[in-house]
Amino acid sequence: MLRHKIGGRSAIATALRLPLYNPSARQTGPKFLSALQRPGLHTLALAPIAHHGRTFSTSTGSEARGPSASRSIRVVSADDAEKILRLNEFSRTQNGVASGFHFSVLASNSPCEDQASYDTIGGRQYYAVFDGHAGDTLSRVLSGYLIPHVAKRLESVSGPSDVARAIRSAFVEVDQEIVRLPLDMLEGLKSGTIADGASIEAVRKQARVRWQLAQQGSCALLAIFDEATQTLHVACTGDSRAVMGTWDAKTSQWRTRVLTEDQTSANPREARRLQSEHPPGEAKALVEDGRTVGLGMSRAFGDSMFKWSPDEIRTSSKAFRELVIPYKDCKTPPYVTAEPVVTSIPVNDSHGRKFVVLASDGVYEWLSNQEIVALVGGWLDGLKGTHDRASVLARTSMDEHPADMHLPPPFPGPRSPPHDFLFTDSNVATHVIRNAFAGDNTLTLQFHLSLRPGISRQHRDDMTVMIVMVGDAGDVQGSADKQP
Repeated sequence: MLRHKIGGRSAIATALRLPLYNPSARQTGPKFLSALQRPGLHTLALAPIAHHGRTFSTSTGSEARGPSASRSIRVVSADDAEKILRLNEFSRTQNGVASGFHFSVLASNSPCEDQASYDTIGGRQYYAVFDGHAGDTLSRVLSGYLIPHVAKRLESVSGPSDVARAIRSAFVEVDQEIVRLPLDMLEGLKSGTIADGASIEAVRKQARVRWQLAQQGSCALLAIFDEATQTLHVACTGDSRAVMGTWDAKTSQWRTRVLTEDQTSANPREARRLQSEHPPGEAKALVEDGRTVGLGMSRAFGDSMFKWSPDEIRTSSKAFRELVIPYKDCKTPPYVTAEPVVTSIPVNDSHGRKFVVLASDGVYEWLSNQEIVALVGGWLDGLKGTHDRASVLARTSMDEHPADMHLPPPFPGPRSPPHDFLFTDSNVATHVIRNAFAGDNTLTLQFHLSLRPGISRQHRDDMTVMIVMVGDAGDVQGSADKQP
């Protein structure tokens, strides 16, 4: 466990002192974020969106505020909608098991709570997507710190079971420092055991920042391609999801394989795990309506109010003069864990062309696993123009999955009017995002990209897609090696 003297400089403590994590000094420009641990680590920054265009009046029903149910929305032009959609796309060619990747993110929250990072360390290629909630700071911290810490843990392991164990340990260690650090600092202030040269007021301010960070939460989805063993390891904490597409020469189709299960209480496997870890009297409240004591996921970083005891919540809230009410039936925390489920599969060249899609749940709210593979496969096969959904889906098939694997329905909420799929983008990750909610419907694209944060979040979540090409799956073309 990462421990340090109160006021000292552990890895996360050092990271949190950077101006990047000071809300009053947040960087918003289209530059790489400062790496927290490793100079070679790339965290993918987001450029701000400027809303402009023509005014459009619409009835917003329950979204309205005040006496009128009508709002004016300034609708962006078709050209500006295209610019916004492509604002944060990025791709790169690489050497290794993975030959490169395409990345794109479309924000709905402001600031965007999704983050991503990638690196190559010790013969392993790392790709990660983070989906934050209740704020964007924790996902930013994780995007700069989780990969280097996992890589450090993997330096001395080789066997598949040892690799999985090391990844799980690394996730938990990082979360423990995030969640326990503010409480340790408070205890240090109370007992007077602060580091030499650290002022009490400075430590108190730092403790408050860390306490606020621990209140936020984030999912994490990490893919590791191991060159030596030709193995892919995927670690999932939360409800972001990884799927693989593999070309089947016999059927001339792309096979869809789901690599992760959503870690929510709607997943029967997760519901059983939670209920087995707590007294029978809490069984119903633990998994009611598919939520873990009210939280949307059963595994996450941060979310300290679901991990601290009621006394720890009350004491720390009082110390920082913040009002945080413990979960009403909180009896046997923690209820949420950051420990991931790790899946390991071979990815050698003999298995044909393939790709892996890492995406936040904002994408899967609109597209099924098979539709995503069909969109990427069709793009790799060179499709252009507009194609109806059925013809694109016919290019794919579903792999056999375990009978008890949780494969949730693709469309849990209302969808936009049906649209055909459009193949026009040079970046395949942007291509997936476009076809999630707009496809060939330009007006739908303009409407969604005209909505300001707050209103936009009522229609869709932040959407992040990272598509990693394996071997000769296809050229990383178009926007290759370019970032806006």
